Amino acid sequence: MAAPILTAKTGVWVYVGGTLLPKDLVTVTDDTDTNPTLTFKTQPNFSTVGTVSVTVVATDKDGEKAEKAVSVEVKAQPGVWDNYNPNKPTPEQLKSSEEMSYVWRQKGMRK
Repeated sequence: MAAPILTAKTGVWVYVGGTLLPKDLVTVTDDTDTNPTLTFKTQPNFSTVGTVSVTVVATDKDGEKAEKAVSVEVKAQPGVWDNYNPNKPTPEQLKSSEEMSYVWRQKGMRK
C-alpha cells in the first residue's frame, strides 16, 4: 500500500471571487483506490488578484494521504476595469454638461 500520487495541473486560474474544486488543480493515481478523496488543506481565498498557493490533499480508502501545493492565478473579472477612466464623465455629468451648454447658448455665452 502506497500513498496516492498527486500531479499538479499547470496554467490554473480563476476570476476574483470564483471557486475551484480540488480536482481542478491536480490529477491523482493510487495503487489500491481508483477514486481517492480530494480536499483542500485549507479553504482557498480567491478574493484578490495575484497568485495563490493552494494545497490539495488526497486520501485513499486505506487512509494513506498525500499533499500537493498548486499555484493558482487569480484574475480580475473581465469588463470591470477594462474601460475604467477616472477622468471620463459619468452619464449624469454628461447630461448636466449638455444642459449647461444649452443654457449658455440661449444666453449668448460661450462654453
